[in-house]
Amino acid sequence: MNKNITLVPVGIVESEALSWLARRLSEILAQKVIIAEKLPLPSAGYDRRRQQYQGAALMAMLSKRSIVGAERVVGVIGADCYAPGLNFIFGQARMGGREAIVALPRLHQSFYNQLEDTALFRARLLKEVRQPVEIVPGEVFANVSDFDRGIRRLIPRYEEMLEVIVRCTPPQAKKILELGSGTGALSLKLLRSCPEAKLIALDYSPRMIQLASVKLESSGCSARASLKEMDFGDWANNQGSESVGTGFDACVSSLAIHHLTNEMKLKLFQRIRQGLKPGGVFWNADLIVPESVELAEIYKSVREEWAIEQETTLAEVRSQMGTNVSRGHSSQDQLATLEEHLQILSQAGFKSIAIPWKYYSLAVFGGYVEL
Repeated sequence: MNKNITLVPVGIVESEALSWLARRLSEILAQKVIIAEKLPLPSAGYDRRRQQYQGAALMAMLSKRSIVGAERVVGVIGADCYAPGLNFIFGQARMGGREAIVALPRLHQSFYNQLEDTALFRARLLKEVRQPVEIVPGEVFANVSDFDRGIRRLIPRYEEMLEVIVRCTPPQAKKILELGSGTGALSLKLLRSCPEAKLIALDYSPRMIQLASVKLESSGCSARASLKEMDFGDWANNQGSESVGTGFDACVSSLAIHHLTNEMKLKLFQRIRQGLKPGGVFWNADLIVPESVELAEIYKSVREEWAIEQETTLAEVRSQMGTNVSRGHSSQDQLATLEEHLQILSQAGFKSIAIPWKYYSLAVFGGYVEL
């Protein structure tokens, strides 16, 4: 069962604003959002001289509440708040923790003796609640529903890169494994290109799996796809192998494996080879370490230019990204050079190793299992 986000009103909080916030968060994060029973403002943490509540005290109060099934607990505070060294705060969160708060008074235009603006208040409220949202490696954007649009603005020639994997996957393949399937973009392309294929797709993000499920259902391909909430790092260590199986004609991955250390990459590549049939193929599309400092600057400028072509900027796209926290075997980018990837493939036992596509700091590479 997917964990939910729980909103806890503290003090006098407008029910209409709370209901609207719950609906929008549910739409954006693809998670169930629950409104808990209202709590009174506590006496602890209140500074009479300042007439404000200390944010840390409110978060401590929330942490002591028994809220079952909540992945995130957000206190919606009907009072002005502060933190030591700051005159006021709009919100506060503890990285790695479950609790966060957002203080409502200063989000209202009326606080500044101006005409109240409901749309502006709601925009500010949503921004403050979303700011502490933590994402697991691979989700990229704080709002996971932004992924499909955002990744195409962030990664140059993203569609072309996926098409290369599809073109290099035998159309007669009957059983395909995808690692880190995300929102299902590559999954859908493969199922359309390989009409007899059954696809098993692994991803540890329930939010991404939900988006992929909707995409495959709407395209009429869901009957041939099995989406599993699973860390492929666990699979590399032979955990849960029975639910994945073997005998695959192809294994593919895109923009996922770079979250593993090189040691784990080797374990994964070895596990992939073991799971493939003789003659089976593995293709991985991923980021690579630039070959020199000079090229790193060139690659950076290419991404900037690409973003501008998409009528945005790289800074604007990055402003929509969430805060990565480690999950299972994955953490923030642990890039390897292309040469290192090829060596790991060879060590894992792959033959006919190839690089069918490379574009600056992006590459599609892989190899075959001997017949």
